[in-house]
Amino acid sequence: MSLPSGPARASLVLLFPEPTLVDAERVRELVASFDPELASATVDAAGEGDDGPVGLMVRIGEHAVLLRGGDGPLPEVLVEPCIQLAHYDEADKDRARAHRAVLLVEYVGDEASPLLAHVAAAAVAGALSELGAIAVVNLRARTSVPAGLLAKERPDMIAWLGALPPLLVYAGFAKYVVEGVDGVWMRTHGASALGLPNFARLAPSHAAGEETFTIFSDMMRYLIDSGAPMSPGDVAQVGEDRFTRLRAPNESEEFLLDEGPALVVEVLDLEGIERLRNIDGSA
Repeated sequence: MSLPSGPARASLVLLFPEPTLVDAERVRELVASFDPELASATVDAAGEGDDGPVGLMVRIGEHAVLLRGGDGPLPEVLVEPCIQLAHYDEADKDRARAHRAVLLVEYVGDEASPLLAHVAAAAVAGALSELGAIAVVNLRARTSVPAGLLAKERPDMIAWLGALPPLLVYAGFAKYVVEGVDGVWMRTHGASALGLPNFARLAPSHAAGEETFTIFSDMMRYLIDSGAPMSPGDVAQVGEDRFTRLRAPNESEEFLLDEGPALVVEVLDLEGIERLRNIDGSA
């Protein structure tokens, strides 16, 4: 199977422990019962190859999600970063590494909102996790989650998927120790598929992971909801005595630009923000 190449297409991959029959009627039943908004879903063969249809097309109103299956695992070079950098149980990660079949879930509809396109893909992936999937992988975002995270557990799954922190499934969050650098780099991956810049922070230690994840998620949600831009030099208050300041990566941080535009987030206390005011009046 080929992987999605479109720069902004929402796509997820379900990993299965063994080859799984993906029957059109069964897919329709699972998708239609996932959320009331999907009740009108239809499923038809998509394209023709030498051995028959090359996939299935799920349609819900104007939304279209292409399903393509493949026996055998994904190349390790692609899937291992998505598993290694993710944040869930090691036993589940080992099960994901041992997958023997995959199902690509790719949004191919006309939805203008990247977030809503991701929600549609996640809804189909969540519905089809009932077929026995181990994990859901976002290759562009270098992340993965246990398939059960997206499985139907509430009546309003579409609303729940839309409210998820973007960094859980739709983009990725990772930590890196860079030789010769004091601290831990924390950054996002795959934000361009949401129409957003990637964010990065040089945090003092791994202990700052939860705080950094929350800051990045809140920034991404603000950009999605407001449509407002963020630029180097912007300052925002994120707590009673906590502030963020954005800057462009410097020459020694070019590794942050591997996926296009990126913004470095500096987290400052009251003393730090006052120092900025004294230096350049930017805050």
